Amino acid sequence: QQPGYVTGETLIKGTDPIDVLVISTWISEDHWKAWITSEERIELTDIMNSLIEGETKISIYKIPVGQE
Repeated sequence: QQPGYVTGETLIKGTDPIDVLVISTWISEDHWKAWITSEERIELTDIMNSLIEGETKISIYKIPVGQE
């Protein structure tokens, strides 16, 4: 229910169910940046980090120009 959020998907690696990939799709990178820096997201990240092993890694992927 965040402005600019389109959809999300959570995938679990078949051979390692502890390895999880979360993909979210946003209208724009600016919308995503507003979410990732929001107080709500920071609080959720603190909770998640207390429950998981290892480090959360974030990467941004974009649709190539002309294929939007």
